[in-house]
Amino acid sequence: MDFAKDCARSQIKRADIKKAYLSEKEVAERLNMSVKWLQKMRCVGGGIKYSKFGNAVRYPIEEIEAYEKISQRLHTSEGLDPNSHIKAENNNSICSMQPYTDYIYNQAILLTNQLNKNK
Repeated sequence: MDFAKDCARSQIKRADIKKAYLSEKEVAERLNMSVKWLQKMRCVGGGIKYSKFGNAVRYPIEEIEAYEKISQRLHTSEGLDPNSHIKAENNNSICSMQPYTDYIYNQAILLTNQLNKNK
């Protein structure tokens, strides 16, 4: 009888605990992106910071929320600011280097495309 009560209490406690990490599938659904995109960003950089527990890839909720925040734009001409990592650090953002990493990655792609055109 006590075992059943303990099980019921533990189920209630688990339901009240806020999830600290999401799987790549959960993140993909939340951001309306593909799992492949998340996997690519882990390889090339520029994605959301993640943790590995054995073979399991998990994304901290704080990092997802920070990524969502820095991804917001007011209009389409609003580009990536190479100094946005400084602004993010001043705002205590967990994902502070993300915009700068994106900017460097995009600049590298542009340079590669220009070099290929000149061949």
